[in-house]
Amino acid sequence: MSHETLLLPHPVLRPGGFDYKDASFEMQVKARRSDGQLLADVSFELSSSALNRMVESGEARFFVLAKCARTYHRCASSSGTAALRLVIPSGDVTDSVKITPYVVASKEIQWLASDEHDDEIRDMGSGTVPPGAILAVGESDAIELDSIDSVQTYIKLSSQEKMGEGLYSLGTQGDFIVITMNPETYVAVTLIRGHARALLYSSIYTAAVEYAIHKMDDCSESKWSKALRQALEEHGIDAETARDKANLHAQTLLKHPLAMLIDWHSARGGASPPGEEDAE
Repeated sequence: MSHETLLLPHPVLRPGGFDYKDASFEMQVKARRSDGQLLADVSFELSSSALNRMVESGEARFFVLAKCARTYHRCASSSGTAALRLVIPSGDVTDSVKITPYVVASKEIQWLASDEHDDEIRDMGSGTVPPGAILAVGESDAIELDSIDSVQTYIKLSSQEKMGEGLYSLGTQGDFIVITMNPETYVAVTLIRGHARALLYSSIYTAAVEYAIHKMDDCSESKWSKALRQALEEHGIDAETARDKANLHAQTLLKHPLAMLIDWHSARGGASPPGEEDAE
């Protein structure tokens, strides 16, 4: 009898375990971002007849645990069917989210040894499993957020001495859409990005996304191009004809930056933007 059997007196279906002969437990995850949230649609494939019967009778449930190593955020969700959706605020996670699937007892149950189990388990006969006990655990899957991130993530600010004051140029560089400006402007824009993003979205970010829509076919293998196509599709926009109304689509992807700017201006009590007082 293995030490695993001693530590867990009831059979557990798990990677590398020997409690079950041929049964398997697998998970598929499809993730996307929407309205500031990470949506992970999870489906399960469980080949154990005994465990499937427990789920169908309500004695057990599918369960997932998600955690981000960078932010330490943890959350969980469960379902009585072989599919569930995990919803995580985008600001709570960065880089990568690890998702692990389980089958967990939802009430005290009596398990019976069967032909599915290893001979040592079958020799044990039957036993009681408490609520919350793990009945199966599958391989973890990692959601790499870079691959599903918003278009804004791939907009990079850069500085160049030759640029004129207050001017900027647009281009692409590998996986990034690049906005280039002189060092003084770069410092000012970087400060604005920290506390008044609405200003950037209503100005150079809109121009950058519009530029990217026109260039995405030329850079189809870049991360920014793939993220842009996905964002367009999520908004019901045909990526093949998007360039015809690139400016309008850019505003849609940035969640209507002019409205954001007006809201930001109102929240500040209607104060004049920097420099406007002098113009008067």
